Amino acid sequence: MNLMNRSAFTREVLRMAIALYHQRKLVEKQRAGYLRHPVTPNEFSVWDD
Repeated sequence: MNLMNRSAFTREVLRMAIALYHQRKLVEKQRAGYLRHPVTPNEFSVWDD
């Protein structure tokens, strides 16, 4: 069993929280981009061939 001291636990939790924050910010940025420039009906039709 690998036990973690309080400092290591806190560092790991903060690292995970920061990573989640950055991931959410990227999703928000992508969503805002699609709202500013929506996909056109034929934009991805080349993939249908």
